[in-house]
Amino acid sequence: MSEAVFTEKSATPVAFIDKKINALVKDLATQKRYVAKMQSRKKPRQQDLDLNTERVFLYENICKFRKEGYISQLADVGFDDDFRYLIVEDFGKDLTHYYSNYRPFDAPTTFLITYYSFQALKELHSWGYLHLDLRPSSFAVKQSFVLKLIDFYHVTPSKPKPKNSKTFRCDRFSPRVMYKKDQEFDEWADIEAWLFTMIFLTCENTLPWRNDRDADKILDAKEKFFKSQDGFSWCGSVGILPLVPFLMESKPSLTDFIEKLNELFSIEVLTYDEMEQPMWMLDGSVEQEKRPREPESSQNLSENMPSERKSERRLRSTERKSERKKKKSSVRPSMEVISDRNCNSSN
Repeated sequence: MSEAVFTEKSATPVAFIDKKINALVKDLATQKRYVAKMQSRKKPRQQDLDLNTERVFLYENICKFRKEGYISQLADVGFDDDFRYLIVEDFGKDLTHYYSNYRPFDAPTTFLITYYSFQALKELHSWGYLHLDLRPSSFAVKQSFVLKLIDFYHVTPSKPKPKNSKTFRCDRFSPRVMYKKDQEFDEWADIEAWLFTMIFLTCENTLPWRNDRDADKILDAKEKFFKSQDGFSWCGSVGILPLVPFLMESKPSLTDFIEKLNELFSIEVLTYDEMEQPMWMLDGSVEQEKRPREPESSQNLSENMPSERKSERRLRSTERKSERKKKKSSVRPSMEVISDRNCNSSN
């Protein structure tokens, strides 16, 4: 990963070791680390043009996004002789990295990824935007378990509804509507891509069309999948995931669908102890605690649950504590201390 130095007054990079599109940088005044996303001013590539969309999106909404939310925060924008750049919070490594190094995930990890990625997507939609390019590399996780939605290269306002165009690439994560000419996109397109992403990350058999390269064959396989999942193994996923295609095909309103999923999430979370969370090794610049504590993500999850759900969860957790300790033999995922970070991984 490239390193940059900053002036003490701002997050303006004054030197780069190399010319990678992303660089891990540090504010000399606070020692806080950020990610610099750069675009060449002399020889722009498609990735550089995509960055313009992300810059406008993050800059125009900088006052809306909450620091404790699920969308990566913009710290600064600027330019020098060679680059335009965005300075965003250090959001950690994306889910492609974890998939490659720690899969299969254990049950708590799978639940957290599924739950918080859906919450991140809901937050984006609540601000009136569609992502339109969801995939494992669209989500990043750092430290204990802080998940962020990143890479807004194709983000667009949800109203008026955008139409299909040649700028959208179709692959194994793309919703079916992207294969159809002049079709309008809405929140359902992102939800379908989220479903494909979760299947890829958590199901043992991953996506049925993973080896297809022909767009027509992929679309046909996706259509058949939504009609029937006979013969497909959901092993490894959270319990609610097999219900998602069924709920989508029943054509509910978006509000009813979200309420139903939230209800199912609040029920499934009761099957986990509050301390049963993945243990991520902290960044090398942060001293790791000797005794693990409950991650912030678990606290946020409890805060979002109804009070009666919290009480029931604590009661059931206490009743099953000794039994779960006897049965549990799986190894929790862990991460190496990060020294060099490749922020360009994608899927």
